[in-house]
Amino acid sequence: MSRSKLYQKLSKVTSELGRIPKNGWNAFHKYKYVQESDIKEALQSALPKNNLALIANITDTRHEGHMTYIILEVTIADTETGEEITTNWHGVGMDKGDKGIYKAYTGALKYWAMTTFLIATGDDPEADISTDRLAGNSRNSAVTENQAKGDTNTQVSVPELNTGDSKPSQPKPGIRVGELKDECTRLWDLYAKSQGYDEELSMEKKSEFAKTVISGGKPQTEDDWEHMVNSLQKKIKTA
Repeated sequence: MSRSKLYQKLSKVTSELGRIPKNGWNAFHKYKYVQESDIKEALQSALPKNNLALIANITDTRHEGHMTYIILEVTIADTETGEEITTNWHGVGMDKGDKGIYKAYTGALKYWAMTTFLIATGDDPEADISTDRLAGNSRNSAVTENQAKGDTNTQVSVPELNTGDSKPSQPKPGIRVGELKDECTRLWDLYAKSQGYDEELSMEKKSEFAKTVISGGKPQTEDDWEHMVNSLQKKIKTA
């Protein structure tokens, strides 16, 4: 059965939802986040308006210590044509009591909605230090190649040479280290959220991770912090 009408309506919902503001605040990690209640409120308006119904069921659960893992089956149906589409989404919840499955369900439904309807939140890691450095090197190589071909319109930034008459300007190391520390904190917060860690477990896991990256687990130099950032970027991509 064709789903063209259903896809048209889903596209319209995506357009109507747009960006949802971050009204939630994590006091421990100091960051704003999109609340599940805000996403549900937006869907409760957009879906019925386009004659769409949503049904979510947990089809599988697994418990490991304080961690609960689920598979959430989400179906969206067109109430006018009977067309429907079903997708599965994984959820993870961490709780020492009896709320693990509810946290897993909430997280799964929230991130399913954000991904399905392309809801912008600004949480993506935008400052990939290693990638930016590679891009800079590629750009410089391209400039050199264009000059070799006789392209005199290429603009080049030429570093100042130290002639001995004055001391060359040097970047302040403290600023660079501070930026790397901030990036490390931001990336870990993203990873911890994706894993469903609470505050206590997040601190414990962060300490364990640091020890696997840096000897002693206490980064100090600029190279240490950059190594931490690059390792976290890889960890997020493979999570």
